[in-house]
Order: sequence, then C-alpha cells, then structure tokens
Amino acid sequence: MTGACTTRELERALLRKGFVHLRAAKHHRLGLVVDGKLTSLQTFVSRSSYDVGDGLAARMVFQLHMPDAKYLREFVSCPVSAEQYAQMLRDSGVL
Repeated sequence: MTGACTTRELERALLRKGFVHLRAAKHHRLGLVVDGKLTSLQTFVSRSSYDVGDGLAARMVFQLHMPDAKYLREFVSCPVSAEQYAQMLRDSGVL
C-alpha cells in the first residue's frame, strides 16, 4: 500500500470508526457496528506491528467492501469518517 501504515495504526483507525474487537485467537478480528448493530463486515489484523503491504491492503479492501486501496488509506488517515463509510456501504447495497 503506497503511503503504508502499520497494522497497529490500521487497527486504531478501524476502532475509531465503528469497528469492535470480536473473539479471535491468532489475530485481532474486528467487526463493524452500525446503528448499534453488529454487521457481517469483518476483517483480521495481525497482533504484530508491521507495514501493511499491497497484498494485505487488497484483501482488506475486499473484506470491507471499499472501492480501492486509496479509500482504505483515506479511511485510516481520517478524511473518510465512519458516517461516510456507512453511507457508502448503504449506497452500494452492502448494508
């Protein structure tokens, strides 16, 4: 992912924007909560801290129904709010 972030930065951004920790053993599993309800959107984040590469970013983009890696970068760096993300999911028929 160009302009890479670490897995910890990614996890913090997800938690700030409506995701919650779910039960998992090997990795941190995060699920999206919208309007107080847990949705089916989930992703995994490593417990170790390393830069998120293009391969991992592509998998997360797919899991989180984001349009592309640029959207994921904006989601992590804050230009995309939790409300904007939820609205994008509604507009695309995911929620």
